[in-house]
Amino acid sequence: MLTPLHFTRSGLWALGLLSAIVFLLLIARPVQGDCIYEGMTYRTGETVGSLVCMPDGSWQPQ
Repeated sequence: MLTPLHFTRSGLWALGLLSAIVFLLLIARPVQGDCIYEGMTYRTGETVGSLVCMPDGSWQPQ
C-alpha cells in the first residue's frame, strides 16, 4: 500500500523541479534598475534636472 509520503527518486526530482519553477514564476518581475543620485534612489523613468534614470541603472540626458 502506498502512503502519501512514499515517493520514488524520480517523483522527488519532479516535485523539486516543479517547486523551483513555481517559485521562480512567483518572484519573477520585470527588471527595473534603480538609479542613485547624491545618495537618493530613483525609479526607472524619473528625472533629476536634465537626467533620466534608465532601466540599467544609469543616468542619460533627456
